[in-house]
Amino acid sequence: MLVSKNNFLVEVDSQFVQTIAEGFFIDTDFNPKLLSTKIGKIHAESIGVLPPNKYETKLNLGDTVVFGHNVCQKKNKVAENIFRCPYHAIFARIDDLEIIPLEDIFFCDPIKEEDKNIGGFIVKGSVSNKKAKVYMLSKAAYKAGLEIGDIIYFTKDADYAIDILDKRLFMMRIRNVIGIERNGELKTFRNKLLVKNLTKLGTIGEIKKIYFQTSLQIGEVIESGNTGIEKGTILTYYNGPASIINWNGQDYAFIDERNIKYIIENNMAKTVLDRIIIKQDLSDNKFAGLEIPDSERKKISKGTVMIVGPGGRDNEGRLIPMTVKVGDKVAYNEHATATVDIDGEDYIIIREGELEIIY
Repeated sequence: MLVSKNNFLVEVDSQFVQTIAEGFFIDTDFNPKLLSTKIGKIHAESIGVLPPNKYETKLNLGDTVVFGHNVCQKKNKVAENIFRCPYHAIFARIDDLEIIPLEDIFFCDPIKEEDKNIGGFIVKGSVSNKKAKVYMLSKAAYKAGLEIGDIIYFTKDADYAIDILDKRLFMMRIRNVIGIERNGELKTFRNKLLVKNLTKLGTIGEIKKIYFQTSLQIGEVIESGNTGIEKGTILTYYNGPASIINWNGQDYAFIDERNIKYIIENNMAKTVLDRIIIKQDLSDNKFAGLEIPDSERKKISKGTVMIVGPGGRDNEGRLIPMTVKVGDKVAYNEHATATVDIDGEDYIIIREGELEIIY
């Protein structure tokens, strides 16, 4: 018997029982003590898994597999102890007590933080929600650049605690990795930059008075991943979307290229990707001969393009050239901008796609 595309039938030893407390059903996905996986066998194979060339680990009839416990719900039940299981809900295959992760999945040993002495009180370290040690890799995770034994820094709440063969592990996906510690050194991962934080209040490089509330930071690129930005580049970036760690007494951040606001070269600002810097014009409310009503003027502003980035990137990472150029007059919605103060003058940073009018 074969099952529909991207689906299998799995057989488990015991039925899934939904937890009930005082008459209420409890969703175990949000209960760490009850969150677990199931181990069962492939009862029926899929007619096909799409796309066919992506999946390197084939599952066969009788294979022992690890899958999410939520598969074993009434809506998926097809017979006693047999459930429909989507391919993406299967995390690993077990061969002779060896865990073989599927696709972009890998497993990590949790890392316990060190105990802290706070005012004479010892605070016991808890399991870290920021880093873990790689225990077992899928082929795809290995090809992506991970190695067994790596300490990986991961996105918040990406740690899916599961029990396999009496061992508590974190299940991760490649997309959850933001940085690596390997052989006593920090390493970037894929499109991340490793930035050493150099922020000093009120100063960005040699340019005075640059602020974006309190979240605009300055840093030096230590490793650039596959971004093409040179090592040693000084840049500004938002604190919010960055992953910040204190390593050997120094603050570092793993950031995406899109989190960079601008680069500082020879005391001049330079934008990245599809960002532009605008000098705002507050003289009147006319745009290319069109008069904007006062009610809309609070939302729409105008200015002159001073600096243009190289362009955005498509899903394949290819550069998309910019349409706007230095000197263009533009109108934009203020809600889509960020304002920085450079040497006492306000400038606007905005993405090209957020412009309303170019004239």
